[in-house]
Amino acid sequence: MEQKQELWYTEPYDSLLKGENIKEFCEVLDEVKDCIVKNGEVETFNALKEYVKDNDELLDDIRMVVNTNLKPYYACEVLRSRIKNASITTMQIRYLFKDIFDKYIIRYDEVHEEVCNEIDITVEQFYNMADSFKEMLFKGIMGHFSKNSMQNLFQELTGMDEIYAEIFAELYDVNYKELQAIYIIDNINY
Repeated sequence: MEQKQELWYTEPYDSLLKGENIKEFCEVLDEVKDCIVKNGEVETFNALKEYVKDNDELLDDIRMVVNTNLKPYYACEVLRSRIKNASITTMQIRYLFKDIFDKYIIRYDEVHEEVCNEIDITVEQFYNMADSFKEMLFKGIMGHFSKNSMQNLFQELTGMDEIYAEIFAELYDVNYKELQAIYIIDNINY
């Protein structure tokens, strides 16, 4: 990562910005996304934006990649903030994650207000987390991730501490077979 970060500032990536290489450019952007958003280096993104400002299609692709890759990070912002302020407990987060699994991912139940009220999040925040968690889980199912790999993925994508990643990975592991079945059923072409 350090080498990529240095290259980011010293190499203009001209060959990656020639339309046919948008995918490769987005992969490079994906590799440095931690520097851009998670570490608050807005200047890096602004430099990139200036460099490609005349290519609206490329900018749209970049926005899509950044927003897709950072969806779990953005969705968990409310939790990270509440953890930092000590206004939510580990047990409440465990209950929230279990509720997301039990009432949204494994089976659907519209009764989310109770958990939302208990931990003081909006229903929209609940759905944003649930959607990003579902995408992350299915990425794990497609890649046959172990519990440890899912824990690492969760921690990397959400920016949350290891203890919360462990909770998430445990739920993934316990529900692995059911998640596989859901993934298969959701992807059957009729």
